[in-house]
Amino acid sequence: MDFREIFFSPAVNFLKPIRLTVLPNLGCDDDDWQHTTPYPAIDSVVLVMHDKNNCSVVEKSSDARATLVLALNLAHLFQASSYEKHLYRIRCGWWGAEENSMLGSYHHVNEANITIVEGNRLKDYVLVLNFDMLASFNFYCGTYEPTSLPDKISSKVKNASDRISQLFRHWFDKEGLPWDNSSPILSDYVPFLFADVPCGGIFSGAGSIKTLEQRNRYDIMLGHGYGGI
Repeated sequence: MDFREIFFSPAVNFLKPIRLTVLPNLGCDDDDWQHTTPYPAIDSVVLVMHDKNNCSVVEKSSDARATLVLALNLAHLFQASSYEKHLYRIRCGWWGAEENSMLGSYHHVNEANITIVEGNRLKDYVLVLNFDMLASFNFYCGTYEPTSLPDKISSKVKNASDRISQLFRHWFDKEGLPWDNSSPILSDYVPFLFADVPCGGIFSGAGSIKTLEQRNRYDIMLGHGYGGI
């Protein structure tokens, strides 16, 4: 199937005439797929972006691509004879149905909670790192701020999660990059938090509007014109 995005464009030219199925809002919601303008052929779809929900294929897939690159780099690193064997197993995961009540990650946690296979059990998990939407158009460098987590999350998990966030903050400071606290109850790591697994990660803001203070700070630290809106 051929997907083509038309972004704020009244017209678009294709190399050859093709029949199209128009899908509103990039298909971010189930309801969007019920309001397509179909043609009987299903070999082409035009994705028309609607900025109301700020949903973008590039934005949404950026975390998946970053995790793939991380996995490949780690694989090469672990094969190097000069690299000391790591104490812990690193597992990369991609969850489905995040915007449908996080069904994918909840399923994984439930399965890990009942398995008896060593290494796959929930109690074998040391921590979870979540990389969420790393290519937002109006980005900020968000690190999870776990002190505002619900009371149902144990103080032990909150403190451990904050230690993880501190590592990201220290790295941003070392590199001279701006950063902001981000709400820690947004994405696929939430089921792990409620299962007493410490979590940390970064989030680029989903394109939300920055405050004036943020814009000025990012403009100063990143260079004029990079402060966003």
